[in-house]
Amino acid sequence: GDYYAAAMNAAAVDEAGSAPLRDDLAAIAALKSSMDVAALIADWQVRGNQTLFDFEAQPDLKHSGTDILYAAQGGIGLPDRDYYLRDDAKSKQLLAQYRSHVARMLGLLGDTNAKEEADWIVALETRFAKASLDRVALRDPANSYHIVTPAEADAKTPHFSWTAFLDKAGRSDVKNFSLAQPDFFAAADAALADVPLAHWQAWLRWRLVDADAAYLSKPFVDADFAFKGSLLRGAKQNLPRYKRVSRSADRDVGEVLGDTYVAQVFPPEAKQRALDLVNNLKTALRARIARLQWMSADTKKSAYAKLDT
Repeated sequence: GDYYAAAMNAAAVDEAGSAPLRDDLAAIAALKSSMDVAALIADWQVRGNQTLFDFEAQPDLKHSGTDILYAAQGGIGLPDRDYYLRDDAKSKQLLAQYRSHVARMLGLLGDTNAKEEADWIVALETRFAKASLDRVALRDPANSYHIVTPAEADAKTPHFSWTAFLDKAGRSDVKNFSLAQPDFFAAADAALADVPLAHWQAWLRWRLVDADAAYLSKPFVDADFAFKGSLLRGAKQNLPRYKRVSRSADRDVGEVLGDTYVAQVFPPEAKQRALDLVNNLKTALRARIARLQWMSADTKKSAYAKLDT
């Protein structure tokens, strides 16, 4: 109830503007070096913001009964790396529209140099795109399976410490993981070394506002929908606020709501009644099978075993 009520309070959300991002924006402004950039990216990853790369557990491609961690290419704001690299007129137009969208969003944050910052951001993301595998290459599991120890990963990306990142995440027990696309991480590490700090700060502000725009005040929501919803997906209009809030609630607190719902409509006594019904049915079926003369003893034994599963 509190979640839904707060999210539906459009007046309060609009009044807040970009204030919910204040602490993160201050942290970005306080960065002094590429080491600080790497540390902030690690902090955001730990709290669940997939920044620069994706990091999640998936089945081991060679041992499906075990899950391992995969660090995978990311860092771009458009849906696919080809949006940055195609040379046709339509793709170039879309990239220009994306650049304008980035500038618009940064302008809403109050950046006075938003157009130049958008150029920096698109250039950096194009660099990431060039180092990323395309969709066809990603279909080959072998291209995403490069097992390393944290120390080996540190050696491959000397400007980003995986050992420190895993320790910060409370997973210093991880002995190995897949640095899924090594060329991407080599390019990202090189960018940490030679891209100016101001460019990284602009990109981090963009990644921050891009991730949260749909939950901020109306100017952010409208700009976000105009590009992502209308231009990219062809939607004619945004969903009503109550539908967007319901979807967010289902995603963010769905498990908690589910527990509450089950407690109300399916309490322990209801579960016990259901179990009694099923057990009575099994007892009746067992008795009926026992009376069947055409079944052999082995067949009956197999049927009883299925009833007990």
